[in-house]
Amino acid sequence: MIILGLDLSLSSPGYAVIEANKKGYKLFEVGHIKGKTKTFSESKAQANPNSRQHS
Repeated sequence: MIILGLDLSLSSPGYAVIEANKKGYKLFEVGHIKGKTKTFSESKAQANPNSRQHS
């Protein structure tokens, strides 16, 4: 069985692809996507551009 694992964080989403069988697990690929945003507030605004930010 091939399994795709996803980490859906806003700052650095990641993924992993593994194969699972009776013998164990085999890692095929792993990685992440680094965004351009710097702070949590910027990440939140990018994820939901219609939200208002309070100072």
